[in-house]
Amino acid sequence: MTLTVDLHPTSLIDLAGQDGLQGAIALFGAQVNRIAPFQSTSVQWQGVSGSLLRLCENNFRLRWQGDETAMIGALQSAAGSIWVRSLPWLTAIAYPAAILDDLVIPITPTPPHQLTGLPLHCAAVGRLEGRSLLVWHYGLDGQPVVELQMAAVDQGIISRLLGDATHG
Repeated sequence: MTLTVDLHPTSLIDLAGQDGLQGAIALFGAQVNRIAPFQSTSVQWQGVSGSLLRLCENNFRLRWQGDETAMIGALQSAAGSIWVRSLPWLTAIAYPAAILDDLVIPITPTPPHQLTGLPLHCAAVGRLEGRSLLVWHYGLDGQPVVELQMAAVDQGIISRLLGDATHG
């Protein structure tokens, strides 16, 4: 039995651009400005929850549990120079955080990142047999999860390569 966490019906939404930070603050509040790159925070908008990961100064990735189209529209309206979209080439697999240390054994972290013991609300970049991964440890529906984000074309091979770590 594979130990994965169902990510549906959630969506991943990227926001970037000169006003990316201002757009995120407008919707989710000042807490957004207090997270560093590769850190995340739980957010809410109109009673719906999500997790917001800061990728760099003005770029963010949102795991959203509500209506994707409404969120994209709200973010686009929140600031002037902002780029917002769901990326069709990006996909993810999530696992219970309890298997984090076993899960990351075959993944080589990209310096200066560390994967073993990755704290909650943090992310790190790594590679698995030449394939890039973003490893994100955050809360989903009140439960800690480890989400591996990757190019959609790599999902099948990454699932197979991680098979030993994800079977219980």
